[in-house]
Amino acid sequence: MGKSNKTCPLCGRIMKCQFNGLQHCKCGISWIRDEGFFERTPDMIFCLKRVKKGKGPHTKQVPEIRYRSRELSAESSPEKKHKKSTETE
Repeated sequence: MGKSNKTCPLCGRIMKCQFNGLQHCKCGISWIRDEGFFERTPDMIFCLKRVKKGKGPHTKQVPEIRYRSRELSAESSPEKKHKKSTETE
């Protein structure tokens, strides 16, 4: 097992790497470099954020956790997306 592989503190499995500095386990535990271990919730979105590095045109991608708002998740529900017309002639 390499240096970057983590084992889950809950179930003992080896965690899978999604991005550099962000790893997930099947049981719902994740690890991020700056924060450590935490439990995932359904409203979490994992993405890469571009950060400008130095004075030049170079950018660095850093893992970031965003949260869905309640309004966004309500709009994306299948009941509101597909409206059937009930008009008949």
